[in-house]
Amino acid sequence: MEMYCFIGQVIGMALRSRICTKFRFPRTVWKGLVGEKVEICDLMDYDEACYSVVMQVKEFARRMERGEGEGGEDEKRAVEGFTNAVGDMR
Repeated sequence: MEMYCFIGQVIGMALRSRICTKFRFPRTVWKGLVGEKVEICDLMDYDEACYSVVMQVKEFARRMERGEGEGGEDEKRAVEGFTNAVGDMR
């Protein structure tokens, strides 16, 4: 919240001083400033690798909920897909 407050102050100073400048913030920042809901697809503009991992984890979770990964080769492929998506992140 402190960072949003700071960004608001900077924008306010620019407006009061009539300084024309470009603020190139990611969509997630702008949506936070105007109170809109941030979607997962907004993450892609900011960090494509992270977006890819999140989508692969969501797909893995969907498969596990539907029981597509239970037993045998399907489970091995699901776990392998998850491991490939997440890698060595902690």
